[in-house]
Amino acid sequence: TIMEAAACGVPVVASRVGAIGQLISDGVDGYTPDPRDIPRLAEAMAKVLTRTDRGRSLGGALRNKLKQNYDIMPWAARIHEIYAELLAGKS
Repeated sequence: TIMEAAACGVPVVASRVGAIGQLISDGVDGYTPDPRDIPRLAEAMAKVLTRTDRGRSLGGALRNKLKQNYDIMPWAARIHEIYAELLAGKS
């Protein structure tokens, strides 16, 4: 999936459908051509395959975005705090 690829730092080229455009900022941390723009899709794929430095940069940027915005650990810690408070009789 896109999230798994991003978590591994792999550059992502995906058509801008559904929530993909909300996750990936085109040209910043991946490429999101319009689904019907085949030349742009091919161009984006060629960029990440031939310019490995650019691919690494995009993949790293998306991985960092995921770590900052989609990391489950802060949520898990907060849920733990809530349960601890409830068990201690605080609300």
